[in-house]
Amino acid sequence: MSSMESVGAPHEALHTAEAGPVPALVAQRLTMEAFSQLSGFLAGQRFVKVVVERLDEALQPIPPRIHFLNNARYEFHVNYIAEQILGITLAELEADLDRYNREFYLSSERRFCLGILALQERNERFFTLETVEIDNMGEATLRAFFTTVGDHLDPTLPLLFKPGNHQQETIVAAIPREELPRVLLHELLASASFVPLNGGEAQGRLRVFRTEADYR
Repeated sequence: MSSMESVGAPHEALHTAEAGPVPALVAQRLTMEAFSQLSGFLAGQRFVKVVVERLDEALQPIPPRIHFLNNARYEFHVNYIAEQILGITLAELEADLDRYNREFYLSSERRFCLGILALQERNERFFTLETVEIDNMGEATLRAFFTTVGDHLDPTLPLLFKPGNHQQETIVAAIPREELPRVLLHELLASASFVPLNGGEAQGRLRVFRTEADYR
């Protein structure tokens, strides 16, 4: 689609007063500046939604196209895919949402791979890539997804795959770490001094109760 190429605007134009935030950064390397502009926050952590569009090599022999979504524009991957790639309305998407979810997360012939790219900032800085829990992509798809995302990131920061379910943990366990670097959820939690639900600020009186009985 010719309109998609214009979505991948130069980094300094990701947010413009005239047109507002762009939908995504497409087919370009995600610099740290661009990551900051596109990212949202979840549990106090910065993240960017990622869509890798697997093109039909028989018809279009070019590498997969990557989309880094602007969190200010799209709360869900599927909304972006519907509007910017498939060219359908949200009403049309919702009318057949179960079918689209199966295609996006469960199909072995899927066109799209969806994930979350999070910046880990503890003892060292690195990116983690994960999918939703129900995603059942096999080893070949997982490897290709990880490689495509890694090829479009700041090379100074490592990328680690974070398995989202037991099936993915089993897959990565059989792959050498040098081929697919990974980190498990419990390893991330073990290195955290605390895990906030959401960051924020509040003003007012702070009341501290030593026991639940005092609170009640």
